[in-house]
Amino acid sequence: MSSIEELEKQINSLLYIVSHDLKAPMRGTRSYMTLFEEETCEKLSEEEMTFFKKAQEEFDCLESRLEQILKLSRIRPDTIELKTIDVSTTLEEALPLVKEAFPDKKIHLNIGDLPRNILFDPRLFKDLCIEILSNSVKFNDHPDVAIEVFIKNNQWLTFSDNGIGISSDLQEDCLKLFRRLHPKGVYGPGDGFGLAFIERILNAHGKSLKIDSPNDQGIQVLISL
Repeated sequence: MSSIEELEKQINSLLYIVSHDLKAPMRGTRSYMTLFEEETCEKLSEEEMTFFKKAQEEFDCLESRLEQILKLSRIRPDTIELKTIDVSTTLEEALPLVKEAFPDKKIHLNIGDLPRNILFDPRLFKDLCIEILSNSVKFNDHPDVAIEVFIKNNQWLTFSDNGIGISSDLQEDCLKLFRRLHPKGVYGPGDGFGLAFIERILNAHGKSLKIDSPNDQGIQVLISL
């Protein structure tokens, strides 16, 4: 094992320990907050209740991020189960789940001639497809969302949409964990986890990710084959 692989293994182990071992005190804190609310909420002033609700929101955010770090720590080359998958079939399985999550949007998915025999963990590839398709819907001001999936230059599985796009100077930032590019509450409640999650999945499979936004119109997510 190389020094880089050993370092990555140690980092993954640390991520798991930190996120997993903090769950017990988090559960305890949640219980005390619930008990406090039940016993004292009627005695609090409006201002005090506002502060308490804010504390609950911040705690929810912390709890969510710990869960996400734990989720990332579980995605490693030694934990994936490689199988031959059909990309088109997986996309067709993912689409209804995305439509269910965004009932107010009309989603049009155009699937090109895609590989039927790539090696990938089936569960993680489906998670990846759901995440990319969901982002195309979420970051889109059009009532009709158009998504096309095709092979680019014979080497990139490409997801292209008609969304809001992203300027070239922010394309690297969007891959950073917990890095939101929009104010909180704008374009949904996300917290900058999705693309970092996708990149983690791809890295575990020895694949790479690129983001492109031609003329800042729409976005292309490119996955190496």
